[in-house]
Amino acid sequence: MKVIACLGRKGGSGKTMTAHLLAHGLSKGYGLPVNVVMTDVREESPMNFHPDRSYYLSAITNKDVKSDLEALDRIFTQTQKIPDSVLIIDGGANRANVDRAFAQLADFIMIPVACGEEDVKVAEADFWGLAQSMKENNATGDLCVIRNRWPGPQRERERLGNKPYIKNFLAKGERTGMFFPDFIPDMPSLLDMANANDPKTTPLIDGVSCRFAEVVARKVGIELPERQKLIKYPSAADIKALEAARREPTAVNHEAA
Repeated sequence: MKVIACLGRKGGSGKTMTAHLLAHGLSKGYGLPVNVVMTDVREESPMNFHPDRSYYLSAITNKDVKSDLEALDRIFTQTQKIPDSVLIIDGGANRANVDRAFAQLADFIMIPVACGEEDVKVAEADFWGLAQSMKENNATGDLCVIRNRWPGPQRERERLGNKPYIKNFLAKGERTGMFFPDFIPDMPSLLDMANANDPKTTPLIDGVSCRFAEVVARKVGIELPERQKLIKYPSAADIKALEAARREPTAVNHEAA
């Protein structure tokens, strides 16, 4: 079993979206058994399965560090029994102590960061704080910052890159090897995967999630099986033909009557 954690104190940085994007790619694209642990929920029984998800959800009720770690230990033990499984921890905001504890258990830690000045400042502090904590506790997991929802078009990237705080952040990141070698694109449709009980996916989301899963797998040392043949989504013409075929028997029956 591999354990991957999406951590960081900044709310809205994309921890949940990153966790679900990776889970979707690993499970739907490659058939791996994946369990996403939601650590920032306050209800006892979140919706833990839906036919439109290809992975499982578990939850920790966010009471205190001790009970959170005990609950995670139970989930860890159960998931470990499943061959080739991946456990993904979706961290909560403003929980530095919990993040440090979770980081000791993870093979790979990602800190998502948006491109705002406060986002960058907090992510950088989280990176060095977790790195120091892991060193003190002899943790062997890998740690990185992943740029989430940064601009895609060249002109917007150049405009962002001209901001002094971004220039400084990128320079330090490149010098220290802080950055994950890929971006998460700015796609609002990805939020549905994390926030909806019945998430809708598209060929584009499938493709993005599978590519992301491949990069993470190489980083973590997961040997992926052959990529599964993804479900073919019907085209607009296919949908119209199907609707016409459904209406046709009704029309015939009316004529016969």
